[in-house]
This record gives sequence, C-alpha cells and structure tokens, in this order.
Amino acid sequence: MKKIGKGINAPLVASMSEGGATPPSSAQALSKIGFSIISTVAFVCKHICSNEYLTRTKENGKGIKA
Repeated sequence: MKKIGKGINAPLVASMSEGGATPPSSAQALSKIGFSIISTVAFVCKHICSNEYLTRTKENGKGIKA
C-alpha cells in the first residue's frame, strides 16, 4: 500500500473490511501514505444489522439468549 500511495498522484481509497487482505490501519496511518478516502462499509453494515436485530428482539419481547 505504501508503494501505491506514494506512486499515484490522485485521491486513493482504502477499503477496510474484517477478514480482508488489507491489514487493519488507522485513518492517520493511511493518510500518511497517501490514502484520503477510507471505506469501512462492512463494519458499518454489521452494526446496522446488529442494531436492527436488537430492536426487533426488544419489540417482540423474546429477549436474547446468551
């Protein structure tokens, strides 16, 4: 990623996903090597789905089994 970030003079996107090939990095670290856009769609979707599940569980009164 360092080679790409230093070698291309254009806005770069880093797509970060759990279990993906790209090692997890902070926004600061990615910015330092030339990436200006960071996508964490899988992380956001996971939390939206979890929130929806919890909301529906609360509404139907069944609770969550550990």
